[in-house]
Amino acid sequence: MALNTAQRWLRNTTVKGFQDWLINSSLSWGYKIYLKKYFAANHENALTKPFESPFYWAAFCNIGKGV
Repeated sequence: MALNTAQRWLRNTTVKGFQDWLINSSLSWGYKIYLKKYFAANHENALTKPFESPFYWAAFCNIGKGV
């Protein structure tokens, strides 16, 4: 269930959502700066969903016995 929740979040979050998430994330300042620049340079529209394509999230799958 957690994997599916993470996939849906990644798929549905907009550039604005990622920027808001970065403010309170526990990532290092280096990653925060890199990601802030990445989103500013590659996505003009704040409502764009940069990871909407299954290319970014579909490869992850849960294997094993659930509890």
